[in-house]
Amino acid sequence: MTRAVTFIVPGEPVAKGRPRFSTRGGKTRTYTPTKTAEAEWSIRLYAVAAFGNQEVFDGPVRVHLVFVLRRPKSVSAKKRPWPSVKPDVDNLAKTVLDALSAAVAWIDDSLVCILEVEKMYASLEEEPRTVIHIEEL
Repeated sequence: MTRAVTFIVPGEPVAKGRPRFSTRGGKTRTYTPTKTAEAEWSIRLYAVAAFGNQEVFDGPVRVHLVFVLRRPKSVSAKKRPWPSVKPDVDNLAKTVLDALSAAVAWIDDSLVCILEVEKMYASLEEEPRTVIHIEEL
């Protein structure tokens, strides 16, 4: 029987921000933008709750991500159901994969062998969220 974990992270999905650099005293420091760091922290918290006392995955996994974005009022569900605008799905996925590494869901994201990513608009009644499904292969 294959093991799987599914959980939902409420809130607007956040794309991985580019690293920022600052210089102090002649030394350059690299840091993650605050919005990205907060999103990764939130994903980790929901992952830890979903895993409970289960072991992290230690072999190949399939990851299915569904990013549900807030629908702008100017966008009709009939005319444009799929958001072909920023953020890009690869940057959204990178935030999740980085957040789940370092023994949160797996030891390293190199264990992800199949990655399925969807980006869609929420209906007017729905809240934005990220649905994460991980299963061992």
